[in-house]
Amino acid sequence: GARSVMVTLEAVPDAEARQLMRKFYSRLGTDAGRALREAQREVLAERRKTGAAHPFFWATFILVGDARE
Repeated sequence: GARSVMVTLEAVPDAEARQLMRKFYSRLGTDAGRALREAQREVLAERRKTGAAHPFFWATFILVGDARE
């Protein structure tokens, strides 16, 4: 019984998915929603530096269920 599941709304290339997942899991504790938000913000900030900040690379991931656990 998982309390929440992370899914993507679109297919994302492996390298970009791996980048976000590493950041997400490094922050995962008691609030998965916060961990995802922080990971997305970090990816966005990094991608802005390279001019590749399209939401496709970071915004398509969502949590379904109880994001506080």
